[in-house]
Amino acid sequence: MKYQTIEGILFDLDTLSEEERKLVDDMYRYSLTARSWTNIVQPHIFHGDVIQRSKKAAGANWQQYPLYQINMDLMGRIGVRTGELRQPEKPYPDAIIE
Repeated sequence: MKYQTIEGILFDLDTLSEEERKLVDDMYRYSLTARSWTNIVQPHIFHGDVIQRSKKAAGANWQQYPLYQINMDLMGRIGVRTGELRQPEKPYPDAIIE
């Protein structure tokens, strides 16, 4: 299974650990009903765990790690859906690709 960002970047979810894939699934399901993009960055929701896991997996390059990139993309999707962030000029792709 793959995840596609708003910008069209593809991440192969099979490269993530089972726990990380579950976290992506939980974040994705949460993103569908979240009332604000700021909710997903609350440390007690997902963001703290995402940062910790990304730093452990990628060290100094943790912000490039797919788990972190997916988290940031989901924040953007929530913001667009709720009207808190401006929608991209072109339609953006679905997040999960079978």
